[in-house]
Formats: sequence, structure tokens, C-alpha cells
Amino acid sequence: MFCQIRGSKFVRLIDPKERENLYLYDDLMRQNSSQVDVENPDLIKFPLFSNVKCYDSVVEEGQCLFIPKGWFHHVRALEPSISASIWFG
Repeated sequence: MFCQIRGSKFVRLIDPKERENLYLYDDLMRQNSSQVDVENPDLIKFPLFSNVKCYDSVVEEGQCLFIPKGWFHHVRALEPSISASIWFG
């Protein structure tokens, strides 16, 4: 659960079924991170990313967003902000 306490943030979610199109890093520390700039993808360098369906949202102050287990997520502050994440199982 991602909760916005102050300010607002842009959130982009990607289904884990898209794993093969995300160009994940090979090393252990970043194995769940994409090499692609998901807000401005280089589709010449990462052509399979053009197949990825992204789910975008802006989370405002006082709102919470449920992020399903295993989903890839990218978060960017739209202004000075405070947020909290709560992880379940």
C-alpha cells in the first residue's frame, strides 16, 4: 500500500507478466529493476518495451494506492512530498 501524506506523486505500474519486455538488469541487486527509463523509453535501444501496458496514476495528499504483489512500479514526486509504503506478506 502506497500512501501519500503530503504533496502528490506520479505512479506508473507494470504487470509482472511484462517481465520479458522490461530489460531487467542481470545482477542480483537490481534483478527487479528495468534498464528502461519508463517515462521516456528509448524504443530503438529497448524495442520490446513498446509492447508494455502501463497503468498511470497521480496519488494526491491523503490518498493511498494498492500496488499488487510483484508488480513493477515507478514513482516520481510532482512537488515536495512525504509518502509511506506498507508491505503485506
